[in-house]
This record gives sequence, C-alpha cells and structure tokens, in this order.
Amino acid sequence: MDNAPSHPPTFQTAFFHVKVLFLPKNNTSKLQPLDAGMIKNFKIHYRKQLLQHVVSRVTPGSKASDIIDSVDILMAIRWTMNAWESVEKQTIRNCFAKCGFFDSDFQFSHDKEIENELNDLIAELSTESRAPTYLMQDDGVATSAGTIDPTL
Repeated sequence: MDNAPSHPPTFQTAFFHVKVLFLPKNNTSKLQPLDAGMIKNFKIHYRKQLLQHVVSRVTPGSKASDIIDSVDILMAIRWTMNAWESVEKQTIRNCFAKCGFFDSDFQFSHDKEIENELNDLIAELSTESRAPTYLMQDDGVATSAGTIDPTL
C-alpha cells in the first residue's frame, strides 16, 4: 500500500487474513503502473477533448470559463470513456515494464503529436500557456481528505 493519508498505519494490524505492507515514500511512480504514466496519458487525451470543446465554442467576447461551465456530466463521462479508449495498449505495457513487472525495453513518452495538437488548441484561445503547463496544472492536488478508520 502506498503512504496516502487515507491508508493509516493501523491497516498493518487491522486485518487477520491479509498482510499489509507499505511502500517506501515517494516511490509510487516507480512501483505502480498507473502512477508510472497511465494516468498522465489518460489526462492528455481527456484534456484534448475539453480544449476542442472550448475552442469550438469560442466567439468574440466569450469567456473560456463560461464555456467550461457549460460542460455537463454526460459530456464528461463520454470524454472519460473516449480518453481511456485512446490510451494505447503499448502505453499500458510500457508502464508495467517501467515498474518491473516484466523485462522490456521501456520507452515512455506521451505522444508529441498530441502535445502539438494541444499547443495548437491553446494557441487558438490566445493564451500564454503551453501544453506542458496545461497538463501539469493539477499535479499537486490532494487526492484524499484524510485517514479512514479501518474499524468502521
């Protein structure tokens, strides 16, 4: 288990039929395939769709924030499904290989073509941002609010 705040140390003794071990701190990107690149690749594909939506609806005097507010749950679900389907099998294999699940010549990099497409979409919005900044905007966002009581 990783050291997320929602995984308290009491988990190690809370279960009778399961032995819980904690991974060393700051190693999830080396040991967990989702953290090794699959999530980032998924986000790239999702955000490309979001940008395409915004760019397609921009008119003189419109605000990107108003357009983004018009995104409904069904659109987000469809974009999520399309983004996951766009993550290539080779990317998934590469992430597992990077984490040592099997030997392989690991080569992970998100597709430069997608990054160029994102830069083109961002440029249409006349903003100073670029794809790397756009893709990393939520890297520091907390993913849990605290610990879970294993006795509940």
